Amino acid sequence: MHMRRTSILLDPGLLAELERISRREGRPTAHVIREALERYVAAHAGEERKLPAFVGLGRGPEEPASAASAAAEPDAAG
Repeated sequence: MHMRRTSILLDPGLLAELERISRREGRPTAHVIREALERYVAAHAGEERKLPAFVGLGRGPEEPASAASAAAEPDAAG
């Protein structure tokens, strides 16, 4: 599997706990981080993106009915 390197900023306390876990498990810190991220992403993968509750299509203001019907009638002069 091809992986890309990335950087993250961590609170010193969180980093210390992460390093403690890595030492206890005898695994590199990167493996512990990757496993945690994989679990997080898997837990949230099924969530749908939140869309606005108001979705609508429409047209702009139309001419008053009398003007629209007058425009549709043939010109009496023509």
